[in-house]
Amino acid sequence: MYDVIIIGAGVVGAATARELSKYNLKICMLEEEDDVANKASKANSGIVHGGYAAKYGTLKGTLCGKGNKMYRKLEKELNFGYTQTGALVIGFDDSDDKKIKELYENGLKLGCDDLEIIRGERLKEIEPHLNSEVKVALYAKSVGVASPYEFAIALVENAITNGVELKLENEVISIDKLEDKFIVHTNKEDIIARYI
Repeated sequence: MYDVIIIGAGVVGAATARELSKYNLKICMLEEEDDVANKASKANSGIVHGGYAAKYGTLKGTLCGKGNKMYRKLEKELNFGYTQTGALVIGFDDSDDKKIKELYENGLKLGCDDLEIIRGERLKEIEPHLNSEVKVALYAKSVGVASPYEFAIALVENAITNGVELKLENEVISIDKLEDKFIVHTNKEDIIARYI
C-alpha cells in the first residue's frame, strides 16, 4: 500500500514526486506513456519566464517569479541544462514605451528584482542584431531556457533514487474511494493508497 500515488510523469508530476521523496513516504508515480514527459511537458517551449508579465495579485503572478528563482538551484542539484539567457521585450514607439513601463512596474510589484528599462546604445550592447527601429526595451536578466524533457528526466531520476516507484505504461482507468483507502485501477493492475 502506498502513501501517495502520483498520476502523470510530466514536469508537474515529476517535481511533485521529487519533492515528496524527501519525506518518509511510500510513493508510486503512474504514467500511461512508455517514458516520462511524453505529452505536454515534452512539447513545452522550455522558456523559464521572468515573472513580470502575470497579473499582480494572481496565483500565477505569485508563482512565476518564485519558480524562476528556483531554476538556478535546481540546475546545481540536478544538472539538466538550464541556461540563463535574459530576454528583451522591445518597443518601437510611445505606445510600446508605455506598455514596457507598465510591465516594469508590474514586475517590481511581483518581486522581480532584475528588470531594467534600456534605451540607445545599451540596446545594441545587449543585442547587436536588434532592429535599428527599436527605441526601448524591458530587459529581464533572469529569463532562461531549459529542455522540459531533460528537466523531467532529472526530477524523476532523483525521485527514483530517493525511493519513488515509477510505473510506465500504466494508464489510469478509474479510481475508487473506500473508507480507508483509494484503489487506482490501471490498464495493468490495481494500486492501493491509504486514505489519510
